[in-house]
Amino acid sequence: MRLAQRHTGLLLERAGAAGLACVWAHRARCAGGRVATVLCGSNLTAEHLQDILRSP
Repeated sequence: MRLAQRHTGLLLERAGAAGLACVWAHRARCAGGRVATVLCGSNLTAEHLQDILRSP
């Protein structure tokens, strides 16, 4: 969630960031190829938003 916010400005919910987390975990394997994942943030709570924006 923080990775997406820092690099793209997108605010994702936890489940909405799962695909990005998987790609990030396997980035060496994905390098140079085309990768697609769904990102969503409709289930973001005020508390989650505060946690994302507060962390370094």
